[in-house]
Amino acid sequence: MSRRSKSRKPQAKSRKPQARSSPPPQAKIQPPAKARPLPGGRTLLALGAAVFLLFMLVGVLRSFTAFRALPRVGVEYISDLNALIQQRGEVATLPEIRTAATIDFDNASAVAKLLASARQAGDNAAIVSALVAMVRLQPESVPIRNELVTELLQQNRLVEALAQGEFAVHLDPNSSLAYGNLGAAFLGLNQKREAAAAYRKSLELDPTSAPARRALEFPLRGF
Repeated sequence: MSRRSKSRKPQAKSRKPQARSSPPPQAKIQPPAKARPLPGGRTLLALGAAVFLLFMLVGVLRSFTAFRALPRVGVEYISDLNALIQQRGEVATLPEIRTAATIDFDNASAVAKLLASARQAGDNAAIVSALVAMVRLQPESVPIRNELVTELLQQNRLVEALAQGEFAVHLDPNSSLAYGNLGAAFLGLNQKREAAAAYRKSLELDPTSAPARRALEFPLRGF
């Protein structure tokens, strides 16, 4: 018992000075930092446009470098292309024409030469590239867009053909060919009801349309 009482007395003495001493100063609590607002839609759009333009510039510079490295071709590439075509023919000059159209994709002359050479060479990818460039140069031209849709259908690029066909119909609701191409794209995607409606509209606009009549007789009978 005596040992316990002796051990408690020093604890009582140590508590008294603590009660008399002043409390330690409290540290100031810093307010939480405000979160930075996320970039708005306009900022993201501008950033995306800048990145896109940068990639476009890099592609143009690469094409220009490759173009300058080609024999008999310089900066005046349109006149040089004409000379090359006369010397070697359009089919043999197809790589140079493709490069020229890539460098100056707003040049209708280069794009027209690319399309003619691609058709002679049977280069389907180059044909589509040239037609896409022509559509970009003449976005309101329904005949060019119909030609692009026809080429896409022949290459079984049905989703692209459908998108271009719908745009062609929007540009000219009275084009029987546009509705026929649209029907072919729907039919290729096994959307038979939509295909039948497009073919009926094509036949309504042009009763002599043999493709629309054949499609409605078979395989769209009953739709």
